[in-house]
Amino acid sequence: MKTKYLPYTKELRKVGGAPDDEDWDKVTSFLPFLEIFYDTTLSFSGSRYMTDNTFVEQIYDIGYTINHYVDDLQLSDGLRSMAHQMKLKFDKYWVNVNNLNVLMFISLVLGLRHKLRYVEWIIRRSYDPTNAFVLCQQIKDVLKKLFDFYVSTHPSSTQKTSCTGYPNSKVRLKVVREK
Repeated sequence: MKTKYLPYTKELRKVGGAPDDEDWDKVTSFLPFLEIFYDTTLSFSGSRYMTDNTFVEQIYDIGYTINHYVDDLQLSDGLRSMAHQMKLKFDKYWVNVNNLNVLMFISLVLGLRHKLRYVEWIIRRSYDPTNAFVLCQQIKDVLKKLFDFYVSTHPSSTQKTSCTGYPNSKVRLKVVREK
């Protein structure tokens, strides 16, 4: 473009000139980092399929990617600085487990592909042990309440089901036959 299209060159002189090889190398280093945001945006904006069961995974993938770029000392200072700024904004919404909407995790648990153990794995990977425990407990409490509500609104004449405690992080169901 620089050698064949004169208006391109004239316009770029206003802002310091055409990009050189070093500039293109910088742009190339940003592309893999920005690709995850592009893919997630396409996924969330799709109107022909449900995204609720992928939402949690994609949000936390963004968090893992940002953290990787912040910690990678082999990257340029510009890219690490941009990742650090993004981390501050990401953490504003996703670090405090008490401000998260637990229903996004419930949709993942109730989806066809993943279960509670997978959600717990994501949470343990993303938070310190104390916050992970708190969030997992919140999810289990909501699941228990949902289950109990469902049982109360759909009683069966032949059996009654109840949900009991969570020893070893596993939900145990007890089926009691009515006479």
